[in-house]
Amino acid sequence: MHNRLVALLAALAVAGATAAADTPVPANPASGTVFARIAAGDRLLDAIARDGDRLFIGAVARPGVLVRGPDGLVRAFNRAPLLGVLGLEADARTRRLWVATAGLPQVAGLAVADQGRGELVALGVADGTLLARYALPEPPGDVAVLGDGSVLVSGATSGAVYRLDAGTVAVRALPLGVQLRSAQGIDAAADGRGAFVADYRAGIYRLDADGRATLVAGSQQLRGIDGLTRIGNRLYAIINGSSPHRVVRLDLDAAESAVSAMTIVDAARADFDEPTNGTAHGDTLLYIANSGWPRFATGGAVTAPVPAVTVLAVR
Repeated sequence: MHNRLVALLAALAVAGATAAADTPVPANPASGTVFARIAAGDRLLDAIARDGDRLFIGAVARPGVLVRGPDGLVRAFNRAPLLGVLGLEADARTRRLWVATAGLPQVAGLAVADQGRGELVALGVADGTLLARYALPEPPGDVAVLGDGSVLVSGATSGAVYRLDAGTVAVRALPLGVQLRSAQGIDAAADGRGAFVADYRAGIYRLDADGRATLVAGSQQLRGIDGLTRIGNRLYAIINGSSPHRVVRLDLDAAESAVSAMTIVDAARADFDEPTNGTAHGDTLLYIANSGWPRFATGGAVTAPVPAVTVLAVR
């Protein structure tokens, strides 16, 4: 089981989970190109989002959000303290940066009261000002924004998906109709009313506007998805829970109800060190290739040198 999910389960002392079995997948030559390199130090960089020409990166061990400007310089973005950042999504309409956070064991200086706690945070996308905090029932997997400004959060430990309706102050669980093992990457569908969510064990589900889930892609090759990003009529799945670690592109039909083609676009790279999450940049996926999760222990202790995090671009 990959280290990010182990941490999420450990946060709630969940025992007995099993890893996705390794899947023999023919690895295409590595096709991703370097978009950016960001000094990681002891931060443990996991989440990524984009707003215009700025790139946001979320840190777990030294919790916070970094922003990389068009000049390539990286600086701290959030002004208020955060738990470990596992998901980011910028809403261009409301000018909010949504941050999904959790009190994981790898967070340095974690207070006892914050252990296993999940929280959804809204920051001003312009300057990082704290706008609101919302309690989550569990540590999150990821976050997505729908067309009406509502926010979806995947539940990493229970498999639930939560919705914060626009203008409300508390999340509610969606009536999925199926039991997901561990909900991870999530992104809005093209209509802005539904969404796609990755289940670490089963594959990818389509959520309708009422929150009902239907499996749209569930092959062995899709076990262990962490990040999930929709770009046009394609989904990009970042898989770190089965071997080889890889990025898979899935072409959707016109109704977004089925997968018409599946292609490995990046795999088994020498610079992979637990790839995690991605974000859209036009028709290109930007994703974190080497989060470095295996190099971090309880309390944010670094067990091996941490290289700069590489953000790769792939289509």
